[in-house]
Amino acid sequence: MLHCLAVSALGRIYVATMLRTVNDPDALDNERIDATSSRLLEAREFLGLPVSTAAAALSLEEAEVVALESGRRAPTAAELQRMSALYRRPVWWLTGGERRPVEFNERLSDQLANLTEQDQEAVIGFAEFLADAGPPTIPKSA
Repeated sequence: MLHCLAVSALGRIYVATMLRTVNDPDALDNERIDATSSRLLEAREFLGLPVSTAAAALSLEEAEVVALESGRRAPTAAELQRMSALYRRPVWWLTGGERRPVEFNERLSDQLANLTEQDQEAVIGFAEFLADAGPPTIPKSA
């Protein structure tokens, strides 16, 4: 009898967990976990960060970073926020999302807002250089 009650309770917990996952739009399915893990690895490697450095910065064990990057474990919301800051990538990108179409000026404004004042001036200077330079001239071959 006690065994049946335990199985019944576990079954209810499993069903409740499954319902919560189905009803939770933020729950990560296997496909999303795969996309997230590959993006996490890509972002860390792009910055040239060793696993040990990323783990220390994220307050995680190295094995946890490897588990996240291999898809053996899904990241928590708090971990995604910390990884977003460390890897300088938006959470939507880390989780395998697609960029939504946005007007050019809005995209440019979003990117400029994340730069230092000195970097913003460098971008403006480069844009002015490009505008003043006009279209490239292609030398005619002899």
